[in-house]
Amino acid sequence: PWATDGGTVSYTGGNVGIGTTQPSTVLEVSRTTGDTEIGIVGGDGGRRWTLQSSNGLEPDLGGSFQIIDRTANEARLVINDMGHVGIGTPYPDRALVVVGDTGLFGDVRLGTGFPPSNTIVDGNTLLNGNVGINPYPFAPQDRLHVVGNVLVNNGTVRLESGHLQVDLGDVLIETGRIRFGVSNDNSDPISIARANISSDYSALVINIGDNPGAGVPPGDDLIIQAGGSNQFIFRSNGQAAKTGVPFWDTISDRRAKHDIEPLTGVLDRLMQLEGRVFSYNEPNQPGAREGRCIGFIAQEVEPIFPDWVSTDREGMKIMHTAGFEALAVEAMRELRAEKDAELKAIRGENESLRQENEALRDRLDAVENLLDTLVREAALEKSH
Repeated sequence: PWATDGGTVSYTGGNVGIGTTQPSTVLEVSRTTGDTEIGIVGGDGGRRWTLQSSNGLEPDLGGSFQIIDRTANEARLVINDMGHVGIGTPYPDRALVVVGDTGLFGDVRLGTGFPPSNTIVDGNTLLNGNVGINPYPFAPQDRLHVVGNVLVNNGTVRLESGHLQVDLGDVLIETGRIRFGVSNDNSDPISIARANISSDYSALVINIGDNPGAGVPPGDDLIIQAGGSNQFIFRSNGQAAKTGVPFWDTISDRRAKHDIEPLTGVLDRLMQLEGRVFSYNEPNQPGAREGRCIGFIAQEVEPIFPDWVSTDREGMKIMHTAGFEALAVEAMRELRAEKDAELKAIRGENESLRQENEALRDRLDAVENLLDTLVREAALEKSH
C-alpha cells in the first residue's frame, strides 16, 4: 500500500497511526504519556507552529487542544476540555475569551439562541462608528440609536458635552437622578429626581446646590432664561424674582367666568382682621422666613375668610390672600359711600343750621328795628 514517486510518499491501504497500532482516522498521532504535539515549520526562516493535544493529567490545560507558536513559545489558540476557546489566553473560562485587540469587519450577531443569551462587557468598549440598539434592519442614524425603552437602574447617565434628544417616547429613570455638570465643576451638586414620599404622594425634587441660605457667598440659583436673558430666578434661600410686573397673571376674561356677583359687606369683614407682628419657630422651612414678620394668624383669619386658609398633609395651617385687591377696592368703595353719606348728612345739617341762622338773623333785625322805632318815639315825646 505504500508508494513512492520522487520525493512523494503515499499510502492507500487505510488509516495511518503514529504511536498507535489502531488508528481510527486517516491519520492519528498518539502517545501513551505526556502531550502529543505535531510540528509545522515554514521554510526560508518561517515560524515553527505545533498542534498539541495536552495530556489529561495537567491541572489547568489537561485535555486541551492548542495551536502553539513555538518560535515565541506562546499558545495562540486553546480549546479546553469544556469546549471553551481562548485566543491570547490559555485559560478561557467561558465559550470564547479573547485577550488583546480584536477587529471585526461585518455583522456580528449575539444572542441568537433560545432563550437569547446576554452580552457582558467587563472592561471598556470603544466604538468608532454608530451603535444601534433594536433598529435592525435599518442602520443606526447617530452615535447611539435606540429603538425602544432605555432603563437606567441604580446608575448614572452623564452628558459632559452635547445633548440628549428624545423625539418620540419617554425617558424613564426608576431609581436615581438626572445630574448636570462634571465632578470637577465645583462642589455644588445639581440634579433632578423623583421622591416617593408616601402612598400616592410623590414629588419632583430639583436640587440646585448645597448652599441653602443667603450667606457669603450667596446661595445657589435656579434660573430660567429666554433669549439669553434671565426671566425667572429662584434662590436657595427661598427668594424668587421675575421680569415685568411683580405679579403672576390669572385669567380674567368675562367669557371664562360664570355666576358673577357683586362683592358686598367687605369693609366690616376686613375690619375684623387683626394684623400681628411675630417670629417663626422654624424660619428655614418653606413658607417661613427669619426675623420679625408682619402678617396674620391663620386660625384668626379662617372664620372670616375661610377660602384663604387650608391645611397641609402635616396638619399645618397655610394661607394666601387671593382676591385681596378686589376686596380692597370694594372696601374703599364702601368706605367712600359711608363718608359720602356722612358728608351729605353733615351738609344737610349745615343747610338747616344756615336756614335757622338766617331766621334768627331776620328776627334779630326785626327786634333791632323795633327798638330803634321805640327809641325815636320816646325821644319825640320827651321833646314835646
